[in-house]
Amino acid sequence: MLKAFSTSVGKKAIVAVTGLGLFLFVFGHMVGNLQFFLGRDTLNRYAEFLHSVPELLWVVRLGLLAFIVLHIAVTVKLWAENQAARPTRYVYQNYQRATLGSRYMILSGLTVLAFIVYHLLHFTVRVVPDDYAYLYEDKIDGIPVVLSRESPLPGHGPATKVVVRVASPSPSLADDATESQAAAEMTVSSRNLRHDCYGMVLAGFSQPPVVAFYLLAQVLLAFHLSHGASSMFQTLGWNSPRYRPLVSRIGPVMATIICLGFISVPIAIQIDVWTGVFGFAAG
Repeated sequence: MLKAFSTSVGKKAIVAVTGLGLFLFVFGHMVGNLQFFLGRDTLNRYAEFLHSVPELLWVVRLGLLAFIVLHIAVTVKLWAENQAARPTRYVYQNYQRATLGSRYMILSGLTVLAFIVYHLLHFTVRVVPDDYAYLYEDKIDGIPVVLSRESPLPGHGPATKVVVRVASPSPSLADDATESQAAAEMTVSSRNLRHDCYGMVLAGFSQPPVVAFYLLAQVLLAFHLSHGASSMFQTLGWNSPRYRPLVSRIGPVMATIICLGFISVPIAIQIDVWTGVFGFAAG
């Protein structure tokens, strides 16, 4: 690994391999997100499954973190070396064959990194806002509930009974009528509760500023993937003249599919906020 850092070819290979790993994760994550359209039970069962083996989950998380750190560190090092080798900018910049994604790889990558940090705080750590940590679902009857802040979170206290409030279909969209319903208290066994990932996604993407930032990040991610995938194939030697026309299209096509897959959820939720056409709140 250390020897690879000493050569330009080795650094590019590290960027390509880590990029491939991150690309596969992003695609899998998109497929998982699309289960939102299958309803509350399907998405919550999927999220529960992912968290059912915390040891494996942390191995995946730490592996992804290592890939991200390596990918960014080596990419920045390559960029710095290229700049040092060409200290004087050309009088005429020829962008004829350079794509928009290739010219702004560093900028798009760093912006996507900032989004990843926010996304983790938003939906994984659930501290922005911290209300999401209290969104649960009763697995027995499928009722979304909101734990009171005085009740122990499932897995963080006695697995007996906790006092909860019946949640309105979407906390951020509740009107006066549903607010009065949401205040009704009930008691359920914490063993029957699982985190309401569906309600969290619905509440998060009901906020236009969050959706705007999310859409911007996905567009930049698409630019990044579009150029990155093509570069990866070239670096790994999979870009022979015979298959070059096909390989040159794989990056843009996959980037477009991933972008459309990710943005379909927040856009659909925003449409539903204004029209109620999809009935997500009924869930």
